[in-house]
Amino acid sequence: HLRDLDVFQSGIDKVLSDDKWLAIANKYNVPEHAFDFVWQTAKTIVFNTIMQHLEACQELSISGILCDEADIGKSFVAKYYVSQRQGAIYVDCSKCKSRTAFIKQLAKEFGLDHNIRISDIQRDLTQYINSMRTKPLIILDEAGDLDYPAFLEIKALWNATEYKCGWYMMGADGLKFKIDRNRNLQKV
Repeated sequence: HLRDLDVFQSGIDKVLSDDKWLAIANKYNVPEHAFDFVWQTAKTIVFNTIMQHLEACQELSISGILCDEADIGKSFVAKYYVSQRQGAIYVDCSKCKSRTAFIKQLAKEFGLDHNIRISDIQRDLTQYINSMRTKPLIILDEAGDLDYPAFLEIKALWNATEYKCGWYMMGADGLKFKIDRNRNLQKV
């Protein structure tokens, strides 16, 4: 196994800085001693169901929403999926609640310049997503934490990328409450 690791590392050596590797490892909850043991993913009913949802959304460029109990593994499955699939990105909406932070985070996940004017980021995001060769999937976790203007931004991006990008929104009680409340208020 160590020999395989050496071959792997020689192919990626110096492509990213150590700081960038640490940031990626932190984002996907890679344990500090990840190569000391091997995690075994339990393919539970929840795991398989969410994986099927994500695969369908990406392959068919459709959208889905999952509201379910907290701590059943939704985030784990989403991160696992992104680690296995090209063109899929994961956004933890609890860390980018405002419209501006959300748009910048989307751009950052796709590797686009996120330190420019918001209108330019929106234009670049739409153009990039619509021109991708692989079918993209945007997974929005903890979506109930988003501010209302961020939801309007999702609507605009969804309309601008229709049939070009899959979207999957998920969350627990916060998302369910937000959907029910806004439906009752007849909001978007």
